[in-house]
Amino acid sequence: MLEKETIDEKAAGAVPEIADSENEAIMDASKTFLITVIGAVLFCLAALFIILRTRMG
Repeated sequence: MLEKETIDEKAAGAVPEIADSENEAIMDASKTFLITVIGAVLFCLAALFIILRTRMG
């Protein structure tokens, strides 16, 4: 139990606190999510256009 406490104390102090607005991983994830959402919307619009074009003649 004593060994686990020392490991936890070392791990807790090793990571510096970074604000979310400065965290590069969060910024990259939000950019990736935005690109994914835009791609999904464009894909749905293209599929809708193709479906309507083939149904309407």
